[in-house]
Amino acid sequence: GYGLGQWVGALTLPRLSDTWGRRKTLLLCLSCSAVGYSLAAASLVAVSPALLLASRFPVGFAKQTVTVSRAVMADCTEANEDRSRWMSFLGTALAVGCTIGPILGSQAAETMGDIAPVYLATAIFLVLLPLVAIVLPETSPTLRVDSDKDKVAPSQHPSLWQDTKVLQVLLVLALPELGLVSHQGVTLNTFSVQHLGKGKPWVATLNSASAVMQAIFSASLCTTLASRGWSDAALLQLGSASFALASLAIWCWQSPTAVICSAPPAALANAVLRSIPPAFLSKQVPEQRQGAAMGLLDLCSSGLRVLAPVLAGAFMDAFGGGTVFLGQALLFIAAGLGLLVSSRHATGIKVEARKM
Repeated sequence: GYGLGQWVGALTLPRLSDTWGRRKTLLLCLSCSAVGYSLAAASLVAVSPALLLASRFPVGFAKQTVTVSRAVMADCTEANEDRSRWMSFLGTALAVGCTIGPILGSQAAETMGDIAPVYLATAIFLVLLPLVAIVLPETSPTLRVDSDKDKVAPSQHPSLWQDTKVLQVLLVLALPELGLVSHQGVTLNTFSVQHLGKGKPWVATLNSASAVMQAIFSASLCTTLASRGWSDAALLQLGSASFALASLAIWCWQSPTAVICSAPPAALANAVLRSIPPAFLSKQVPEQRQGAAMGLLDLCSSGLRVLAPVLAGAFMDAFGGGTVFLGQALLFIAAGLGLLVSSRHATGIKVEARKM
């Protein structure tokens, strides 16, 4: 139910936000989340698996709050290093939420029962609804009062799937995303438990520490480098190189120490690869289509989240647990080379345009 809702939401809501408005779309997402968690609470009270399954669709559908928030950030910034910097701050907020949320949920469950985290999530979305309605201004360029009335409406543009430049950017971004999802979703946890003999609490502690480091890197290093003029391609190359280093360290030594030592470069890579791709893609599309672009990025990322665990699991079964990290390192190196070629190609086009 969640996966289906996520795909339907990614196909419709971000693009809808371009014409219907960011604020209205966010309010719809928050309402769907509140409804979904309310159904989940009702399913626990009524002991109804069918109702619990039904509750997952609106929650997955409403996942586009992050996607639309990225479009809002793109609306409010110029297509330069300032956008990359603020996207990094947004990534910091997401990382902090992903760190604090599980802690609050577990504490609520321990003190008030298993149903408490569901009530807490419902209450948070109900509080956010009036806040967004009152505080958030409408940022969609097609609906702003000061927008140019002669601009072409988003619906009059061809689909972004038909834009060769956008497809090339998505292909380049898919390589590090594939490696990142496989590393986080399958290989690191499976390798730590099955091959290193570590328990789930050890893995959970490692993941929590990594999330904290990711938030710190996103708020400090990524924003600083963007402010100093680092291009999105250069930042993405840094992220790919950091992940390649982390993967190679685990492959070479295959020990708990190697996994722990790989955590900082992997956290740095996560900070970059969760913040910069939206900024990178947003600068390749017209300002009236930021929602559609962010939705397309989320749709591709969702597909890779399905594909990456399958490929990583098959690779580990065929070649052994440690070898998969070598494959990931090669994938990140290929991503870095792809970004280098892409940036040089873009620079060459700009030079030719200036000569003309």
